[in-house]
Amino acid sequence: MTTPVRRTDRAQVSLETETAVRSWLDYESMLLDDMRRLHEWHDLVAQDVVYQVPVLVPREFTSNLPDYPDGSYHMYDNWFTLKMRIDRLDGEHAWAEDPPSRLRRVVTGIVVTPGADETHVNVRSAFHLHRERLRFTPELWAGERHDVLRREGDDFRLAQRTVYLNHAVLPGAVLSFLF
Repeated sequence: MTTPVRRTDRAQVSLETETAVRSWLDYESMLLDDMRRLHEWHDLVAQDVVYQVPVLVPREFTSNLPDYPDGSYHMYDNWFTLKMRIDRLDGEHAWAEDPPSRLRRVVTGIVVTPGADETHVNVRSAFHLHRERLRFTPELWAGERHDVLRREGDDFRLAQRTVYLNHAVLPGAVLSFLF
């Protein structure tokens, strides 16, 4: 058996931690893809979570301005507002999700590095998300996620997620799902 090649120019976490994080991300994707299981996903979220999706502002290559300026967000949520969002999707007035979207995501390019302390890890990943709704044109969403996971007991909790979409113009009329 060959030893996998690992980059040595970045801080590393143990193989056990990296495997646990990848497993957690797979489980999370399964929950997020099923709109009926969002409450289970919310159980994976830390009480002090910051969940944000900043707006992309395309810039000239030579511009010194940020592509994702501070203060402009498609979503900026905490634990309570995520719960409200999920409760609303579960209710009878979520017209944007009636019928519910069929979601399927692929999370790849996962890089796990040590966090601020021994209980945190930083995770960067790329994703493609396919969304299909009855009578609507299918949508393909793509971007990068920057997560901070916190170890609590034998599992992780999502402490922070920033989603950098590749889209200046969103592929769909409604952003009623989570990344």
